[in-house]
Amino acid sequence: MAGRKVILPLFIFLFAALSTFGQTEVFKNVVNNLAFYKQKKDVKYLASAKKSVDSLIKTHADSADIAKNVYKAVVYSSIAYIDSTNKLKQPANFFRPAGL
Repeated sequence: MAGRKVILPLFIFLFAALSTFGQTEVFKNVVNNLAFYKQKKDVKYLASAKKSVDSLIKTHADSADIAKNVYKAVVYSSIAYIDSTNKLKQPANFFRPAGL
């Protein structure tokens, strides 16, 4: 009888944990490219991550999505920190908004 009382909370916990920590398909390319960069230390993976994260943001609703903005901030700040010699040939106004 005690085993039955444990099973339901265990299934609820497992479902919540899987949905919380699971990687979504949308960000898979971005995360994989960042992982490849960390593993191989080649800036071409950062360029691929930038292309992937830029392709995710197309509409105003996309630009208001916090998760997409966090991934974009991680990728852009990684490029700014790691690529100080500008091997990726980023423009001079890489961080400035277009209207300013």
